[in-house]
Amino acid sequence: MKDSLAAIILTLVLYTLVTTSLNAQTNAGFSEKIGIENGLSSNYANNVLQDSKGFIWIGTNNGVNRYDGYQAKVFKYDANDNNSISDNLITSLIEDSNGNIWIGTSGGGINRYNSVTGEITRFTHKDNDSTSISSNVILQIYEDSNSRLWVGTKNGLNLLDRSTMTFQSWLQPNECETCIYSVKSIVEDNKGNLWIGDEFYGLYYFTPLTGTFTKPHLEYSGKNRLPSNFIHDLVFSKGILWVGTDNGVILLNTLTQTYENIELDDVNDKPFIENVYIWNLYKDNHEGIWLCTNGNGLIHYELDTKKISVYKSEGKFDYKIGNDSVQDVTLDTSKNIWIATRGDGVNKFNLKNLVFKHWENDTKNSNSLVNNDVRAMLQESDDTIWLGTSNGLSKFNPITNVYKNYIKDFNYKADAKKPKIRAIYRSKNNDLWVATQGGALYVFNEKQDKFILAMGFLNNPLANKIRHIETIYEAEEGVLWLGTIGTGILAYNTVTQEFKKVYPKNGPKEILLNLYVNSVLKHSETEVWIGSNRGLILLNTRTLTFKLWDYKEGCNNCLIGNKIRSLYRAIDNKIWVGTRSGLAIFDTKSEQFAQYGINDGLPSEVIYGILPGTGDHIWLTTPNGLSRINPASMDFKNVAIPRNNILDMGGHTLGVDETLLVGGTTGFSIFNPKDIKINRHLPNVVFTDIEVNNQSFPFNKNVSELKELNLSYNQNNLTFEFSGLEFTNSKLNKYKYKLEGFNDEWVEHG
Repeated sequence: MKDSLAAIILTLVLYTLVTTSLNAQTNAGFSEKIGIENGLSSNYANNVLQDSKGFIWIGTNNGVNRYDGYQAKVFKYDANDNNSISDNLITSLIEDSNGNIWIGTSGGGINRYNSVTGEITRFTHKDNDSTSISSNVILQIYEDSNSRLWVGTKNGLNLLDRSTMTFQSWLQPNECETCIYSVKSIVEDNKGNLWIGDEFYGLYYFTPLTGTFTKPHLEYSGKNRLPSNFIHDLVFSKGILWVGTDNGVILLNTLTQTYENIELDDVNDKPFIENVYIWNLYKDNHEGIWLCTNGNGLIHYELDTKKISVYKSEGKFDYKIGNDSVQDVTLDTSKNIWIATRGDGVNKFNLKNLVFKHWENDTKNSNSLVNNDVRAMLQESDDTIWLGTSNGLSKFNPITNVYKNYIKDFNYKADAKKPKIRAIYRSKNNDLWVATQGGALYVFNEKQDKFILAMGFLNNPLANKIRHIETIYEAEEGVLWLGTIGTGILAYNTVTQEFKKVYPKNGPKEILLNLYVNSVLKHSETEVWIGSNRGLILLNTRTLTFKLWDYKEGCNNCLIGNKIRSLYRAIDNKIWVGTRSGLAIFDTKSEQFAQYGINDGLPSEVIYGILPGTGDHIWLTTPNGLSRINPASMDFKNVAIPRNNILDMGGHTLGVDETLLVGGTTGFSIFNPKDIKINRHLPNVVFTDIEVNNQSFPFNKNVSELKELNLSYNQNNLTFEFSGLEFTNSKLNKYKYKLEGFNDEWVEHG
């Protein structure tokens, strides 16, 4: 986030108010990717962690990245800069108890990044110096409960003496002439001793007090044994040592010194964890163990329930990730999961509110949504969902997950090439009607299980003029009003198969005849509201007289914009009008408009749909996601849907059991508004850069650590970059700042 100010100042104080979003994300297919397009130095991520300030650090095969939600600061080796890291291939990252970031490399030793000063100190192996680190190939960095820093290398175990900044090292007692002493993993047990995973020779036990390695005497029972001596990671939890190898995971009970298999709630999950190649293990603070695998995705094991969740690039999983080779994972303060992958950057999703059920087209499966561009939706009382897309119609049973797709039924004019479904409507006589962008109306023949062009449609001169039907409304039983794009409203009598133009008797015919009609809403038994490209119209269906409210420049009580996309009547009978210029709420008694836009908290000025939620809440669909509104306070809470946040007009409906259905450009989602929770995490807000006279200024400490600026009189053009380190929906974070002595009021930003 940037903002510019021109002033001569001595002391800067920043006050912040950040994030008013709801905490929710979708499931299958919608993990968010952070990669080179977001400024990362590489899509091959090896390590990921969140530091105590809130920054996300990502180690790659091409340097280290510090990510703030908007951009990445990259640290790379520079032969001409001693204050750069020693090598670009990163193998390990940790933050120590002093707030320093330690960076392990595959050939350049270890680096310490001072988070206050920004200074980088290199520690490399030096021949004939026993106090230097024993190898430049770093495999793991670990800090124990006594703040001792241990380093596993290709040549044994190292301990840093913080008083002298030198190392003491030990070699495992491997008994062979050509042994490699690779310490791949380190973990402390509840006695303060260390379990050591050798990259080639299995498990060791190290006692820091005596500085000795021992090979533990472990009891083997049948198949319950160490599956491989190639140990990649270790995790210690409640007396149990989790051992990750290149041939699966096994648990060592350190009390009985026996191996145990992972206990599963469902035995059918066994294939997911059996014989998998483990890159890394991670224990979160919520009774979960995460297994990062080579080729089998990410696996989450719940210690209390014994259940597992699997995240892969293909298949029916809660979330899809970009690559099945997962190097590392971490859980941030808002319960976002950050996944370091080989080739797909870092993937992120949130476990806190897995409330969206999502479906999309699967090109490899005929039993899937016919097309991902969902523009029309209807859910029946028996749970059946009809989904109109840009290439046909799907009938979907969400209980059995069975689809029936209809494409060839739609064969009128342009529909024969590509049927673009724009409206689905169940009439009072229980017929199902479908309208298309090609200007056709179809009815469903249940006995034949096919859609048939409406009777009287083919050779009717009025029907032939229709180019695009956007909405269907039953003005009276048996009479359907077709809201079109460019030809106003046409009435179709389903009994007589007659077509009539609907036009006013108290004004020029052109007002209704050439309308773009996007929405029709019942007002009373004799009146309807019409949302059009010319404003809001109240039409008497019997007398065909009307009243028009539209936008006029400089008008104090007018519609916010003429291009209306949706209409909704609230319980207080006020009419909510979604336009391409914002939200308008019309009081029908006083005929007064209230107007709302981005500055009031909406995620976008373009309002596609308006839907009722639980309680008194009202939901809006926009190109930038959803917004939940409390009509009493007009408080906006916004929800982003990663990779599916273009929610087109018509692609939304009220479902059964108070659920809401939302379509987009990559399928459709179903959620219950009751399950959406407010994100109450208050993040740290930090400066990420300060430019003086349009250039980054070299301060004597990190910008995020600055408390004041001392500038000369001619250093009076300042640009501040800042970030609230809340990553659930970074783009929806909102800020207020005030520069004391310059701003009298808080300035809203974001």
